[in-house]
Amino acid sequence: MNSDSKKQLMALFIVSMFVISGVAFAVISAIAPEQSPEQKYVVNTPLSDSEEAYYLQRNIVVMRYYYSPSCIDCPSVDPIVDSIASHFAGQVLVEKIDVEQYANETEGFTPPTIYLKGKSTKEITENFNVNSIFLDICEMFFNTVDACAISTS
Repeated sequence: MNSDSKKQLMALFIVSMFVISGVAFAVISAIAPEQSPEQKYVVNTPLSDSEEAYYLQRNIVVMRYYYSPSCIDCPSVDPIVDSIASHFAGQVLVEKIDVEQYANETEGFTPPTIYLKGKSTKEITENFNVNSIFLDICEMFFNTVDACAISTS
């Protein structure tokens, strides 16, 4: 094989690698769904204190929602938690924690419980009212956020 044939073979190899990587990227992009802003701030595992601190330092309130599949009252609280995640997308980190799956990390919390963490903390174990929880969250921010601004129009 002469030098020109080797160069052509090498060029063909490089071009085919670019094509293959482009196809692979297209396939992965089609398979992996795009996350909405509220999904990026909802996790289904308990975070460590240092992971939560990362969000708190950025004026993001942490809301832990303790639930279990066997909880009788949890189905009525689930839509409230989802509404908060949607309303405060990017401003509240929601940790949905199954107390049966993470028994060691959730000791002392009975479902349903919402635990808010910001410039102060608050534990809510009854009277789950979306409006009062919104107000509680607004009191947790270190700095004012648009989601808590009162509209005068």
